[in-house]
Amino acid sequence: MSHIQYTQWFEEDIRRLLADAKIAGTIPHPGEKGNARESGLGKLLSLYLPDGWDICSGFIADSFGGTSRQTDLIIYNRRALPARFYTSEKAYVPVEAVLYAGEVKSISSRAEMEDTVEKMRQIKALRDYRGDLRIIPFYFAYATDLSEKSELDRLYELAPDSDRNPPLFAMCVINHGYWGYHWENLPEGQIKTGWIHFPGLSGYEYLTGFI
Repeated sequence: MSHIQYTQWFEEDIRRLLADAKIAGTIPHPGEKGNARESGLGKLLSLYLPDGWDICSGFIADSFGGTSRQTDLIIYNRRALPARFYTSEKAYVPVEAVLYAGEVKSISSRAEMEDTVEKMRQIKALRDYRGDLRIIPFYFAYATDLSEKSELDRLYELAPDSDRNPPLFAMCVINHGYWGYHWENLPEGQIKTGWIHFPGLSGYEYLTGFI
């Protein structure tokens, strides 16, 4: 199948996400509006997950008594999650099964990002019995209240050490772009870190980096 066909599918999925988000915006109750937009992103991401992986909303728990706050979207290895961990529509996911954890916001604001930063720090404090926590924290918003600075600027205000130990590894705001944290192993044990920004100038290319 051609690359063009994949691109067309992706663009159709994004248009559907944005159309559903617009409809959700007419819901008067803020909580239900947020749930609808959270569900919409979850459905989109589920289309691009490899076999054996799934997505849910719920809590992340470790083997030492630690539990996260409720998290909007958790991407996890389904084969590592027994059905017993489910309670109604919410899941308690073992930290060892989780690869991504993130928050979805209708409008990105300082308060929303600050809450997300604290939540992701709590998740990063969980203990993986293998000794190596592998969760990638992300932040997604359909709009922002910023006009003169970027979401990365706001992240540095809330977490000044985000060049070496960021509480978020990926951020995406519709029409504003995608920011991704990366690191590179250099000779003599050195590590190069930094942020890459794909601006939301036109089209949906920047969303490819996020998804």
